[in-house]
Amino acid sequence: DKRIVALHSSNGGLSGEAAQREIERSAGQGEEASWWYEEGKLYWVFTRPIVAGSGNTSRMLGLLAIGYQVDTTVADQLAVVAGNQIALETDRSIIASTLPQRDADELQRRIRAGLQASNPDPTLAPKTVSLPTDQYEYSTVLLGTGPSSVRCYVMMPLVGINNFMRRLNRTIYLLAASAILLGALIFGFVARTITSPLDDLVSGVQELAKGNY
Repeated sequence: DKRIVALHSSNGGLSGEAAQREIERSAGQGEEASWWYEEGKLYWVFTRPIVAGSGNTSRMLGLLAIGYQVDTTVADQLAVVAGNQIALETDRSIIASTLPQRDADELQRRIRAGLQASNPDPTLAPKTVSLPTDQYEYSTVLLGTGPSSVRCYVMMPLVGINNFMRRLNRTIYLLAASAILLGALIFGFVARTITSPLDDLVSGVQELAKGNY
C-alpha cells in the first residue's frame, strides 16, 4: 500500500508527509531516481525494491528510498566539473549555488521576474546577465522534469575575461605603434643612406655643367 514504515533524515528536513507523497508519486510513475522537493530543500532520491526469495517464489516486500540533499556541496562538485559558477534552481528558487550571495539573491530575483533560461536557438549569441559583483555569460541544463523539475545554470564570469582582453588590446596597440615608429625610423635611415650619394652626384654634375671642375 506504499505506506512509509520508517524514515530517517540526517538533517531532519524531510517530513513524513512529504516523503509519503513523493514515494507514492515515484512508485506510481515507475521512477528509479527522482527529485523530491519540500520547503526550499531539494533531494535526489533513488528507489529500489526489497525482494524476498528468488525466481517464481520471489515476493516484493516493499521499497527502499535512499538519497541526499542537494546543497552547496553538490553545487561545488558540479562547479569543478563545469569549470564555472553553478546555480541550481527549482520552483523559481535558487536552492544551491557557488555564486557570491549578492549575485545569487539577484539571480533569484531575475528568475522570478522572468529571466529567460537560455536561447532556444543555439546559433544565437549566448545570453548574458549583469549581477552585483560580476557580469556572466550563462547557459542552462534541465536536470529533471515533473513536479520538482531542476534547472542548472552554468555561469561564466566575464569581468576577469573582459579585463584581460582590454589589457591584451592595449598591449597589441602599443606593439603596433612601436612597430610603426621603428619602421619609420628605419625607413628614414635607409632612405637617407641611399639618396645622399645621389644628391652628391647630382650636385657634382650641376657644378660640372657650370664649368666648376
